[in-house]
Amino acid sequence: MGPAKSCDNSKNTGAKVIALDQLCKGDKVSVETRRSTYQFSVSDPSRRRGTLSGGALGNQVLDVFLSGTMSEDTTDPDPSELKTGARALFLIELEHHVQLMITSTITDVEVVRGHLGGERAA
Repeated sequence: MGPAKSCDNSKNTGAKVIALDQLCKGDKVSVETRRSTYQFSVSDPSRRRGTLSGGALGNQVLDVFLSGTMSEDTTDPDPSELKTGARALFLIELEHHVQLMITSTITDVEVVRGHLGGERAA
């Protein structure tokens, strides 16, 4: 395993960006879109797995894989980060299949750091 990664996700590019490989176990990511707010709770950062609630899911809490983002016009996927101005991609595991959920355009993203040992994505 290489050197410890910093959990600093700030960039001065105008867009708010969260690097997915910097997420730690126990982190909670708030994804605000034009229509809704989602909460993604990281349980396995190396596999980008966790639970998702809010937004179109209502009160449901579902196991998901965070796949990254896609440009607003759905032509440019980015598996490495969540960022404002793009749309979040989640794969939802259902009983007999996997369903893709694409949010509306992200207007804000925030990470609340967890305290579950600080394990980071590999």
